[in-house]
Amino acid sequence: ALARCDDHNVTLMTHLALVAQQMHPDSFDVQSISNLANAYAKLDPDSDVTRGLLEFIAVVGLYLEVDDGFTPQAVSNLANAFAKADLVGEEAFLQHLASAAINIPPHYFGPQSVANIANAFAKLGVKDSSTAAMERLFAHISSAALTQDPNSLDMQNVANILNAYAKVGIRDMGVVRAMTQAVDAMACSPAGCTVESGDPQAIANILHAVAVLDVRDPEARRIVTSVLPALLQIDPTDCQEQGVANLD
Repeated sequence: ALARCDDHNVTLMTHLALVAQQMHPDSFDVQSISNLANAYAKLDPDSDVTRGLLEFIAVVGLYLEVDDGFTPQAVSNLANAFAKADLVGEEAFLQHLASAAINIPPHYFGPQSVANIANAFAKLGVKDSSTAAMERLFAHISSAALTQDPNSLDMQNVANILNAYAKVGIRDMGVVRAMTQAVDAMACSPAGCTVESGDPQAIANILHAVAVLDVRDPEARRIVTSVLPALLQIDPTDCQEQGVANLD
């Protein structure tokens, strides 16, 4: 409720976090730890209160089996919370969370959960401790991405997915081609996309990811020619410094 109202009541948040941490791990299920992590990460991801609560959630999460009700939304909420708080050291829990994601059938994922989970795990950099585990996770994410209706993805989804693959160094041309089809399905004419199809940062991120992945497949590289017309329509004052850097 506090997160939905954007109510940063520090005293109440601290009290509730302490109450939660005094409860037995058996008191929690997947939905409850997902909701807790999501709420605190939205309100104050950098606070000691949030980090302490997430460290507790990491312990609780290990008590939950991968088939105990993990959904794409729950995995997305948890991974994003840990990424926002920069809690990269909770390797046991994060690998457990990755296993839970792999246990979910690909067709259960929606475009937002595919993008969020890929982006969060890429930020967390779990591959540094277990490359094989990350490759298994992204192989499953690839399967989920390929089940998506191209019309269901927006430019930000495409940017997040491609950037995640670029960050972890996994060059999956099937996914890149699927993202190209998604861009083609947006408000694009044969001449390319319009600026309304996506914000400048997303467009810059797509081009950056394609460059990092060294995409040479002609069908996949079509994404570049699709988004370039939109890039040329962008007001320079709308461009963030990072977006400009990504285009270099």
